[in-house]
Amino acid sequence: MPLNLTEALARRSRFFRLLAAMALFAAITALRFMVGPEFSFSFLYLVPVSFMTWFLSPRSGLYTSFAATGVLLIFDLRHRGLYAGDQVAVWDLIMNAGMFLFLIFILGEVRQLYRRERELSQTDSLTGLYNRRAFNDAAELEGERMRRLPRPLTLVYMDLDNFKPVNDTQGHAAGDRLLQAVARTMTAEIRSMDVAARLGGDEFALLLPETDPDAARGAVSKIHQRLLEAMRSERWPVTFSIGAITFASPLASAEEMIKRADQAMYEVKQSGKDRVAFHAVAGEISAGAKELRAG
Repeated sequence: MPLNLTEALARRSRFFRLLAAMALFAAITALRFMVGPEFSFSFLYLVPVSFMTWFLSPRSGLYTSFAATGVLLIFDLRHRGLYAGDQVAVWDLIMNAGMFLFLIFILGEVRQLYRRERELSQTDSLTGLYNRRAFNDAAELEGERMRRLPRPLTLVYMDLDNFKPVNDTQGHAAGDRLLQAVARTMTAEIRSMDVAARLGGDEFALLLPETDPDAARGAVSKIHQRLLEAMRSERWPVTFSIGAITFASPLASAEEMIKRADQAMYEVKQSGKDRVAFHAVAGEISAGAKELRAG
């Protein structure tokens, strides 16, 4: 999966980003005092100020701008003999502070808009779950982690049985409430490290990192039961066909892994519905398949 520099840095720890910004600030400061006053260095401090504002917070950028302004003022005062008077140092102070504050304001606004748009592009508007694109990205990321540190990963694909009659007889508003109830039930039963998504229509998916076949059986069966209970409480005639695949190692792509889980779900759909099919896959070869009737 292609990864640009901004995304790569955003995925590093906050501590790493803080250290990187501080190291950059220190390098620029050292260079400032090594080079003569005939060279302007104000613009170079825009880099750590921007870095702090975007990758940490506008407040961090503000603190960095204060430090940069202070360093530049100290340098000017140490070389005041080269200027016509202290007014030049004061003018530089005002200009530098204004430049940094303007940058922080603009970047802070852009950062907020970027995060909002990114969230909207990754979220299903009806349920608040991840959409297909975000789920694919999450599965791809987990695949990369498995290549570095082999640990089992379970991917669950779920389709709602008899959903269309609810829409046809009770209206789309009832169908929307049903889908939202499914989303709430799923998120209430998973861990913070798990990922829940609505892939479109009445299809949902779960990504369960570090979940082996035995743990997958327990977790997915429990989710299935909770979903059935939620449907019965509202008298909705909906059940769930679920395919769960546990991977010992990642396949070539996230799309291929999702496709395997989709196929497992489809098998359930074609052979009676309202079941969970559990499969274990080692690399590209199936290590076996088992089914457990739930409900």
